[in-house]
Amino acid sequence: MHVKVIVLVLWIIFLFVLENIVRKRLNIPKQTGWNNK
Repeated sequence: MHVKVIVLVLWIIFLFVLENIVRKRLNIPKQTGWNNK
């Protein structure tokens, strides 16, 4: 049970960091959603 919780938290952090990297590379403002390309 505890292992699943740790993996879930690490996965959320990984996605958050990955999203920030993608936004910086593509210069996407935070106000713009993915639907507005």
